Amino acid sequence: MEEIVDRLFYTLFCKGYTPEETLRLVEDVVHIVVKERGEFTADKVNRKLERLGWHKASVDPFIFELIISLLKNDGGQDIANPTIH
Repeated sequence: MEEIVDRLFYTLFCKGYTPEETLRLVEDVVHIVVKERGEFTADKVNRKLERLGWHKASVDPFIFELIISLLKNDGGQDIANPTIH
């Protein structure tokens, strides 16, 4: 799991996110995914993130997959496989 976290932070750092922004973004994505109970897509998550003040397409498919992997590996969340667009 440490590798997933490292890759996620590195990827977002390369996109210009600070460590604090990365933590907030991941937290927001996790809340959205858990609230939707597995019925979500990357596009749907991005639309909800925009309503929370994030810029358009904050989460690309690769970042989305990393966050979902974190949830499945550590969060104990029973979520369906996401549809990634």
